[in-house]
Amino acid sequence: MSIKRTFLSLLLALCTSLCVFAQEDSGRSDMSHSIEVQAAQYFASGVEDAVSSLGVAYYLDTNRLNFRTTFQLAYNSIDLTSRAAYYPFEINAKSTHRFGAGALIHLEHYYDTFFATDVLLSLCYDLITAKGFCFFFDGGASYNNSVIYGLEGSLSQFSFAFDITLLQKLTDRFSVYASFASHDEFRYPFFITPNYKLGVSFDIMPKHNLKIETLVRCRDQFTTAPYVDNLYLKLYWKITL
Repeated sequence: MSIKRTFLSLLLALCTSLCVFAQEDSGRSDMSHSIEVQAAQYFASGVEDAVSSLGVAYYLDTNRLNFRTTFQLAYNSIDLTSRAAYYPFEINAKSTHRFGAGALIHLEHYYDTFFATDVLLSLCYDLITAKGFCFFFDGGASYNNSVIYGLEGSLSQFSFAFDITLLQKLTDRFSVYASFASHDEFRYPFFITPNYKLGVSFDIMPKHNLKIETLVRCRDQFTTAPYVDNLYLKLYWKITL
């Protein structure tokens, strides 16, 4: 229990520091606010049902701070995810190198079944080149807790978490990206259940961005016989205010 309290205390301290930084930076010209609408179709393959979902996200970005909070609603569940990443160190040479730390919390209520809490603390590294290629890495520790309705107590575990994303800007308005990660924005399974994501991003007009992506989740990939546990197709429309 002491480890759990320490973990959550570190998350609270980091989030509080990030909020103070955002308040102090509220008058900076490099701060931007964005709203995003999301629509997804999940296809049944493993333990999850085939469902459609709608979501909305808010983004706050500065040169050193990235914050987002996302809400998703489906017929059988409600999800809320908030993430903040702070980059105090930046090196500008031929390319831009950024180093920082991030914190994430995810809450999921699966109707009449369970309530899940997921917490991630990570170190972050971003590489941005002059030729439009970007490499993003997050790696750290995760804590997962699930309360199953009808059972006493809860199920919890500590594990590792990572997210590796590659992005290539093909034109001023069009980009492609791919990622290999231990989790998705609303799903935080065991470490041995990686996600593979592929997407395209297009600036349809100034301050309006459209993204389409697909994700495949493989279960038991590093232990027994791997199989596709879940996949989705997702559409994003982001407006910078």
